[in-house]
Amino acid sequence: MPEAHGDVGEETARFQAFQDRGDDLPPAWQMKANGSAIVLLVIIVIVVAIFALVFGKILIG
Repeated sequence: MPEAHGDVGEETARFQAFQDRGDDLPPAWQMKANGSAIVLLVIIVIVVAIFALVFGKILIG
């Protein structure tokens, strides 16, 4: 956790170094995800939601 009374110049330099880094990653909106991975994630979310609904009904009544 950063200190509350850190050197502002050091933090600014650290941010500028982060901003000016030369990575080869494309912007987030250009990244392509595998279609099957997205489908699997959606299925997992739906199954967890159904289990939560069933357990909620059982516990609450």
